[in-house]
Amino acid sequence: MRVVAPYLTYYSLLSLLRAIVYTLPETKWDDGNLVKISHSKAINYAIAHIATFDKAVAGSIENLIRQLKAARELISYRSPSSGDQSISPASNVTAVATLLAELAQFNSELLEASIIKNADRHSFEFLERYIHDLSHVEIEGLVFFDYEDAYRLDYLGRKYPLTPNILHIMTEGHVESFFGAWVSEDESEDVFDPDANWRLIFDIP
Repeated sequence: MRVVAPYLTYYSLLSLLRAIVYTLPETKWDDGNLVKISHSKAINYAIAHIATFDKAVAGSIENLIRQLKAARELISYRSPSSGDQSISPASNVTAVATLLAELAQFNSELLEASIIKNADRHSFEFLERYIHDLSHVEIEGLVFFDYEDAYRLDYLGRKYPLTPNILHIMTEGHVESFFGAWVSEDESEDVFDPDANWRLIFDIP
């Protein structure tokens, strides 16, 4: 686990920074290309947004994410003989992750409320091609199809086509399916249990 810990730690916070960027109304959707935003842009956009609330907190989070990025690259690309001995452990990752998750949720609630208040409800439409593009992913010429994503997106398109806040996207069934996908067939006590703590950083259903 120590080998992959820097990778998992960095990407957990990067994913949350991306979530913040996705909930900013000034960030252009760019015909769906926003989901492919680079690491540096995701970090810079999200940190700039956090700085509008508190520059000191933004600076602290930026320092942490760049520290974690460096540690991830050290292990992934250099594989030092001393392993992870030169990496200083970050003790506040869970607290920062919680803050980022709550900020993304806060942004999404504001965005949803604004759309409901100011947009023409008759114009709400979740385009079929976006459902396709988000559930069919092409990487290196290989296409990966996720039935669960296609099903959930189709449900949103039919039942709630406007932009819902993050928490309302996650039904109990969706959450169970997501974590259940990582359940091992090995029932020994030492195996990883994805159901151990769903609410570690966010109060999901």
